[in-house]
Amino acid sequence: MEEAMRRLMFPIVFALLAVSGCAGGTSNVASENVIDVTATEGNAAVDSTPIACKAIGGRMASPAQCDEYTRQANALTDGIAAFDPPSTMRMGAPETITLVVGKAAEAEAVRNAMVDVVDAAGGGDSIRTEKVSIGENVSAELTSPSSMFKIAPEGRVVKAMPGRGRQVWQWSVEALVPGKHKLTLTVGVPILGSAGEVWQPVLEPKTFEIDVQARPRTWPEFFDDMAKFLTSLKGMLVALAAVIGAAGAVWLGIRKFGGRGDQGAGKDEAKDGGKG
Repeated sequence: MEEAMRRLMFPIVFALLAVSGCAGGTSNVASENVIDVTATEGNAAVDSTPIACKAIGGRMASPAQCDEYTRQANALTDGIAAFDPPSTMRMGAPETITLVVGKAAEAEAVRNAMVDVVDAAGGGDSIRTEKVSIGENVSAELTSPSSMFKIAPEGRVVKAMPGRGRQVWQWSVEALVPGKHKLTLTVGVPILGSAGEVWQPVLEPKTFEIDVQARPRTWPEFFDDMAKFLTSLKGMLVALAAVIGAAGAVWLGIRKFGGRGDQGAGKDEAKDGGKG
């Protein structure tokens, strides 16, 4: 009986072991397939291959960067620029040229802001307005050919446009050579990268020519400038003398107070000596 039972159990145990081995193999293969698929999907999701970005003139950029550049390029809107171009300049006498930029819908406010600047400077030549495009940022640059003028600041100046309101640029300009020359004002909309680099979009910046007649100083103007300089120098000397006088008074007060202290100490010593 026992022998018969052993013979009956052997096939059953063998079958169970076989089924267990097959199940374990299937589990391992399935696990390996899941890892491979996940790795493939992860690589496909992170795609930073550079592409030609139209917003920055076809230069190469990652898809994410290009999306940001495109967003900035699509933010363009109509604007207006107002500035005070000088028709004449005197050599050796720097002048300030101001540019105000705002939305075209606020053209009157932009012009009024420019009028306030001109009036504060004592008046000047007529104000000039031009249509421009503006974006989240606007760049402006004032240049002259062949270094006919000394201009500060030099180069392109980029400023962020406020959501509501205007932006102002100013340059100090001094004529260096007599004669008729040109200043060039350039206004554009740059696209800014995350690292601060400046891209120029497909839209070309606008340039405006300013004709200036530069002349040397006359002798009366020279003497007038000298008189103004001496007047300002006199004011500085008067202020300096006042400072020196105040310092001298403080010094005398300290000496006087110190002298009284020394005299008091001497009297005390004399009394002590007399008692001894």
